[in-house]
Amino acid sequence: MFLNTSKITPKNIMVFGSNYAIKEAVKNNLGVTITSSLPSTCNKELKIISLDYNLTRNFSYILANNITHSKANDLFIRELKGFVLTL
Repeated sequence: MFLNTSKITPKNIMVFGSNYAIKEAVKNNLGVTITSSLPSTCNKELKIISLDYNLTRNFSYILANNITHSKANDLFIRELKGFVLTL
C-alpha cells in the first residue's frame, strides 16, 4: 500500500524471516526497508529515518485442515480475531 500510494515501483522485492535478517541485508547495501521494530544495535549501524505517520499491514494465519487443533491454539485464534475487531 505504501509503495503504491507513494508511486514507488521496486526493481526487486525480497522477503526475510526476521528483523535481524532485514537489518543485515540493508547493512550490506541490498536496499532499504520499512519495519515495525529494530534490533537495538541498528542505531549504530544504520541510518534510521522515522516516518511521521502510521502504516497498517495485513496479517494472515494458516492452519492445517487434517489435524485437531489444541485448545490453546483455538483460544489464541479467538483472541486474535477479537483483538482485530477492536482496532
